[in-house]
Amino acid sequence: MTVLEFVRTWLENSGLMSEFTENNFDYLEGVPEKSGLFSNGTTLMREDIEGNQKYQASLTFMAGLHAFADYDRIKNGDFITRLTYSLNQIRGQEVAELINGEEKTGVITGVTGANGMLYSLPTGDINDGVIYQLQIRVDYTVLA
Repeated sequence: MTVLEFVRTWLENSGLMSEFTENNFDYLEGVPEKSGLFSNGTTLMREDIEGNQKYQASLTFMAGLHAFADYDRIKNGDFITRLTYSLNQIRGQEVAELINGEEKTGVITGVTGANGMLYSLPTGDINDGVIYQLQIRVDYTVLA
């Protein structure tokens, strides 16, 4: 399972996504109860003396949520905070990535959720819902 697939599966199994009816890759319908996970690229950070490679994957999670009342916006902020805290606990999970045509096994060394914020009002009317975003960084080591 790739890093992107792992994060999506983790999100779906976290217990935090119960209000979402649809979770997509690289797609978000700008309406409440839909979410999307977007890959922003992966960077090779360094290689150690044994040939293990340390990578950093950058993802963006976007969530369509209701936001008409203060209650909704407080609930949304709480959701982003709980999601961040939960993501920050992930370590030691195995992933597999295709690197230069060869499938390699890796281990997640840390996940960071940051910059959670109200991102947009897709229709310009808060009654139609809003989109929140959370940036996710996944650090992992691919074993030589």
